[in-house]
Amino acid sequence: MQLALEGLEDETLMKRLETRRGNGRNDYPVRVLWKLIIAMKVFEYWTVASFRRELGRNSQLRKICGLNDFGRKKHLVPHDRVFTKFIKLLSGEQEEIDRMFTETVVGLREEMASFGESLAGDGKFLDSYASTPSKKLNLKAGERAEKDAAWAGEEYYRTDKNSKEQVKTEWHYGFKAKLICDVKTELPLAYSVLEANSDEKKAMMEMLLNELRSRAAYLMLDKGYDC
Repeated sequence: MQLALEGLEDETLMKRLETRRGNGRNDYPVRVLWKLIIAMKVFEYWTVASFRRELGRNSQLRKICGLNDFGRKKHLVPHDRVFTKFIKLLSGEQEEIDRMFTETVVGLREEMASFGESLAGDGKFLDSYASTPSKKLNLKAGERAEKDAAWAGEEYYRTDKNSKEQVKTEWHYGFKAKLICDVKTELPLAYSVLEANSDEKKAMMEMLLNELRSRAAYLMLDKGYDC
């Protein structure tokens, strides 16, 4: 966790978020909430609820993230709505987050001569927990509806006991992340998140058109990318 925090050049992002937040209530400062989001990813908590439960029983994690157990706050751990508001605030800074990611990749290249030579890529469905959009206007859905997601099917092949090939289709509603990583370090060099029904081959090709090609010697993909 400490290594993750020290490796992020996030001062510009923090200042932008603090400016946008203004002079309202500051029970949980921007920098504390940012550390909480990073901790949630580092320790692989997929929901805010499960992460809040861990925070409630882990005083060391609270201390690392900047939560003061002895401060004058109604709640020791931020309420889930605090996370929701901060994530919404953070989503408006995608350009700055992309810049941070790019600068980190460039820095790793300067430090490690072989970084980016052997690559592997793949895609993964990110299922949406939101409601599917209705053809009719549904005022009750509010922000629970997912207007940017899409349906897509994934085919899985297997051979049965009679040596006949069987095809099973799994349907997903949401998005699909495409990722290219350095094989030796398992660190990401490029990523893309699009609707689940987007053209995966095209997205992978677009990621390869940038500076990745200047150093890459190998790229490993599964047969779904054969083109």
